[in-house]
Amino acid sequence: MINTIHPDDRLRVMEDIGDTNKPGTEYMTTYRMMKKNGGWFWALDKGKVVLTGDGRPAIISACADISEPMAAQKALAEHNRVIIRQNQDLHFLNNETPGGYHCCENDRGLTFMYISNRFLGILGYSAEEIKARFDNKMMNMIHPDDRERVRAAACQMEKNGGTTDLEYRIKGADGYIWAADQSRYIREGSRGYVHGVVLDITALKQKEYELWVSGKRTESILKQAGLNCWDWDFEKNTLVLTNVVQNVEMIGTYQCFRSGVVTVTDFPERVFADFCLQESGRERYRRFVEEVRSGENCESHTCEVPVRVRGGKTVWVRVGCETIRDEEGRPVRAVGYYTDVTKQKNEALCREEQLKTLELLRSQATYDFQVNLTRDMILSGEGREKWMREADVPDGSYTESVAYLNNNLVTPEFQAAAAKFMDRDRLLGLYRAGIYTDSLEYRRIYKNQVRWMKAVMYLMQIGDRPDVYSCIFVMDIDEQKSQELKLRKLAATDSLTGLYNRQSGVARIREYLCSMEEDETAALIMLDLDDFKVANDVFGHACGDRIIAENAAKLKRLFREKDVVCRIGGDEFLVLCKQIRQEDADRKMDFIVRSMKSICSHGDREILFSVSVGYAMTPDQGRDFDELYRKADIALFAAKMDGKGRYKLYEPSMKAVRYELADRD
Repeated sequence: MINTIHPDDRLRVMEDIGDTNKPGTEYMTTYRMMKKNGGWFWALDKGKVVLTGDGRPAIISACADISEPMAAQKALAEHNRVIIRQNQDLHFLNNETPGGYHCCENDRGLTFMYISNRFLGILGYSAEEIKARFDNKMMNMIHPDDRERVRAAACQMEKNGGTTDLEYRIKGADGYIWAADQSRYIREGSRGYVHGVVLDITALKQKEYELWVSGKRTESILKQAGLNCWDWDFEKNTLVLTNVVQNVEMIGTYQCFRSGVVTVTDFPERVFADFCLQESGRERYRRFVEEVRSGENCESHTCEVPVRVRGGKTVWVRVGCETIRDEEGRPVRAVGYYTDVTKQKNEALCREEQLKTLELLRSQATYDFQVNLTRDMILSGEGREKWMREADVPDGSYTESVAYLNNNLVTPEFQAAAAKFMDRDRLLGLYRAGIYTDSLEYRRIYKNQVRWMKAVMYLMQIGDRPDVYSCIFVMDIDEQKSQELKLRKLAATDSLTGLYNRQSGVARIREYLCSMEEDETAALIMLDLDDFKVANDVFGHACGDRIIAENAAKLKRLFREKDVVCRIGGDEFLVLCKQIRQEDADRKMDFIVRSMKSICSHGDREILFSVSVGYAMTPDQGRDFDELYRKADIALFAAKMDGKGRYKLYEPSMKAVRYELADRD
């Protein structure tokens, strides 16, 4: 049309008409229009921008020939025809489309500006009923739980424009229905409107819900059975895995298993490429895949495959399926399950190891027997009879029998430990905590002699039975234990004096200091033989060794059995005197200094040997071994410097100098 308007008028006409994409825009303009004969006439044009039936903007206008009334009548007739066509379009939109049309002002309540008859028919209300019951506001008809979502969508359209698709529940005459709504935001002047079309999708939602319930039911059944399912399309070489029961280790190694549904393309080649199948299982799995694809041997197939996961661990996966054939009998797909059977495989391996272990223990045992811990009952058998006969145990429950054994045959120093070790409730607790073996070495009377014995408890369940059992193996270890204790004593003892050596003595002192009660006192004592170098120089090293041994024997007699007495090197000794107060320690140090004086003769020459002592008290002067040792060493130096043959309690004023650094002669 623009080409028929005089070139000088075209720009002004476009300005008068304005935005042709904005429905509702009205305009009026005049321009010169070309006649057929090439002449021009003036026209009066009044029009409006509207939407056509297919949603596109169009201009409806009326033009009048100012110079020719007949031309004006012709333009009016054309305008009437356009109006009739639009009315027909509006009638279709209002009554015959599948969806119901609505126009709402974009206020808080979405006030209805227009409602189509089809919209009213879907909900079963009249326009008057909507005004009366819902204050003519669409938001009042929407389910309360959906309103915030609908309001947010309307705000988003106002901000960004465009359309939005929503599903929500809206109140109908027979209750709430599900509606699918496609809406567009349109601004007219200062006001905004939401135009939309709704469809009743209640039946579709019901089917969707039924399908969801069916899926959840299937998922629950699979989860209870510990199964995941899979579907292999032979033609597409695609495998779909549904991970209902997720394996933490598989997820940690293979990221695809994080998803509930995994699609594997290029199956089965990709499995061999992407998954770390152990060599022992690769060929077995390859044969399984070929059998499933061909369906030759059987319709149902199973296979167990070892898969390597992070940390070098192995997860065993059991795969089972059936091959499905088309109408012509050709294999087309396979459906089945897969599940983690690592626990079952490990249990089977454990049972094999159990049998080997039990046989080994039985071959070493003096006697063995079985106990039902749950029922507190010793099971009948050759081992039970031998044990009860040898130990002269009266017939009774497990608890009664071990109590008799403990009270009558176990030596007193081991009775508490043995009672705890054999306690039925403790053993049941160990099994519940996943601890299946325990052992104890103890001394008891066996064949009229006190001997070292070892008891081994092996806890288990048998098959599917709920009861917990213990296999008890008792071994005579007296010979090896005696040899072990002898070697241990040699390792901890100073060969010259028979006292603890430095390593074992200091370790025992440290251990005791750490376990002392809050109000307990003790003394750490350091002793050194005075002028011992003279003994070696004058009498020789053999005499020197004798003097050290004699003084070590005196020290051992002067202290109690519970005290720790050790030789820490040369002519130095270290003692931890337990549970002694300071005033008692002073008296004891004085007695030690006087008792350990000795005279050695060589020809007409006599030499007096004495001992110097330095000590520190715990806890007053510290609790840490290194601190107490340092203070006792300083006190010993002070005793040496004060004339030897005397003792000193550590005082803060003493000089922190090692006595070896001074002239000890």
